[in-house]
Amino acid sequence: MATAIQPDPVVDDTGYYNVKEAARRIRVGERAIRDGINHEGWPHSRIGRRIVISEADLAEIYRLHRAPVAVPRGRRRAA
Repeated sequence: MATAIQPDPVVDDTGYYNVKEAARRIRVGERAIRDGINHEGWPHSRIGRRIVISEADLAEIYRLHRAPVAVPRGRRRAA
């Protein structure tokens, strides 16, 4: 008997995430999300004390803070 495919628990129908869901979505720790919001000014919204992060906010966080790819350097030749 085939099992039904379960929807991704991180993605909800509203397009908004709490800190835990956002951290899972971009594969970082919850503390990294909170520190980025509190100390680095990452985009987010607050509803009361609750932090809400939209899909657009996540895309902006990723764009601004992704690590650049290191370009491999050629080997040095002996003189």
